[in-house]
Formats: sequence, structure tokens, C-alpha cells
Amino acid sequence: MEREATPQREMKLGIRLHLAGLSLSEAVSSLETFGVERCRTAVHNWVKKANLQSASGATSDYVAIDETVIQLDDEQYWLYAAVDPATNRLLHGFFI
Repeated sequence: MEREATPQREMKLGIRLHLAGLSLSEAVSSLETFGVERCRTAVHNWVKKANLQSASGATSDYVAIDETVIQLDDEQYWLYAAVDPATNRLLHGFFI
């Protein structure tokens, strides 16, 4: 039996979403919109192996996530942002 490797960009997204304050379940649900079906344990293991911490140290019960596509010449880039809706403070932003 051969396992399907998770694309690196989706792994990074799952890690960043969880570090931005989403639960493991919420991160898994977000990845499903990109056709990546993984369990909470997989995302937890990615975060643990990455050994990263939230830059702001914020711990919010709610996080607003937004995404947009930016076109530069023939290349498309996804821009993601996680914001604390109570303060409108940017918790995390990144390109893929």
C-alpha cells in the first residue's frame, strides 16, 4: 500500500492555520477545500515536526481567515491572512 504524500504548500497552510489559532479540526476542514483530506493527527504531527510558535503569541478563541489570488505576469500566488476579529490585529499572513 502506497501513501499519498501531502503537497508541501498544503502542509505549510495547515501548519500556519493551526498556529494562527484554528483548532486542528478547523485546519483539517480548511485543507479539505483544496482537496486534501488528512486527519487531525497528521496536522498535529506537521506542526510538531515544524517546531514553530505563533509569532505574536496570540491565543484567540476566534480567527477570521481570508484568501485571495494575486496575478503577477503568468504566475498566480495565493495570499492568506488570519486576523483576530476582536482587535483586527493581523495574526499571520503568507503567500503560497
